[in-house]
Amino acid sequence: MLAGLELEHLPGNSNLDPEWAAVNRENRVVEIVTAAAAAGQPEGQIYLGSIYHYGLSGVAKSYPEAVKWYRLAAEQGYAPGQTFLSFMYAKGEGVGQDKAEAVKWYRLAAEQGYAPAQGYLGLLYVTGDGVGLDKAEAAKWLRLAAEQGYAPAQGYLGLLYLHGQGVGQDKAEAAKWYRRAAEQGDADAAKKLADIKPAPSQGNAEAAEKLAADKMYQNPKTSANSPGPALGAGGSEAVPAWAKECLGAFDTS
Repeated sequence: MLAGLELEHLPGNSNLDPEWAAVNRENRVVEIVTAAAAAGQPEGQIYLGSIYHYGLSGVAKSYPEAVKWYRLAAEQGYAPGQTFLSFMYAKGEGVGQDKAEAVKWYRLAAEQGYAPAQGYLGLLYVTGDGVGLDKAEAAKWLRLAAEQGYAPAQGYLGLLYLHGQGVGQDKAEAAKWYRRAAEQGDADAAKKLADIKPAPSQGNAEAAEKLAADKMYQNPKTSANSPGPALGAGGSEAVPAWAKECLGAFDTS
């Protein structure tokens, strides 16, 4: 909810033509979110940034405009805004690609306890992308996110335990974290849980781990109860659930 805005009073008259009413509500969403963002509300800033990022509500996609609003939220110390901005630097979308700057903003958000940022910072230490390879540091950040119930981090912490990377090899612990992710609907974790077998060779373990981390970086999941960027998403078909809920929350018909 964007503080100070009477969102419950948005138009949603069921007597209107449904298509016209839908467009009217979407236009009203952009108007309200823009007002909130301009007033300096960090939630409004990341919502407006995501509208430009994903091309929502009939607004043309613009990565530079998305970066502008994400940065305003990030500079207020708002962890989701810092995480969005990190992603834009990591991918070079709307701003020059800068892995060191991406790590900086991920870390700022992670140190506030923001689970998606903790998870991605952990993955950077798995892949060595912008930081030195450090499996123990990866396990530290993935664990912090996993313990908050962030399913992607639970799955990748399970992977570290399965292969004994950064932690002692422990199949029971791997199964525990895979199970927790699977219980949140993570189909990949469910498959890995069913497929746990004797550990592969060290070389194969390293390759499997890097492949899995890269896969998450390109097509991650977001926590349903914690707004955060769909890192790696490019089009409207990949819009995160929280962004859809943001828009849907304004429909009072």
